[in-house]
Amino acid sequence: MLVKYTTNFKHFWELLISMTQKELTARYKNTFFGFLWVIINPLIQMLVIGFVFRFFIKEPIENYYFYLLVGLLIWNFFSLSLSKTTACIVNERNLIKKAKFERSVIPLSIILSNFVHLLLAFVILLIPIILTGILSIYNFPRLIFGVTLLLAFTTGLSLLT
Repeated sequence: MLVKYTTNFKHFWELLISMTQKELTARYKNTFFGFLWVIINPLIQMLVIGFVFRFFIKEPIENYYFYLLVGLLIWNFFSLSLSKTTACIVNERNLIKKAKFERSVIPLSIILSNFVHLLLAFVILLIPIILTGILSIYNFPRLIFGVTLLLAFTTGLSLLT
């Protein structure tokens, strides 16, 4: 009995990883900048929103653009994951009809590929943040806990929808 569950678990993870890799390669297949869009898009959004809101904020906020970029990265991960996973079962109906597998792999692969994008963007963002001293090494456990909660919340809500 245990062997059956171990084999099913192994197949589940293999399918999840291969579908995540497919999702990662298919997203930027014919784009000029490729994975650079992970950081270019939020940077452009940050500059536009930061420029516009600079006129509405009476009190200047120290490191406002860093806060804005982190918020945009998190929001883009959440909103893109939720919008893509909501219709993913319908979009992949041909695959579902052809093969028998756990249906939750489809939305989980989308969330996992978006999470890889979020982590890449965070790594690129953390370099200037650490160099400027805005974030100390002691805040990393909080950051990891927050990202874990974000991933769990996004996964739960995506599987629900």
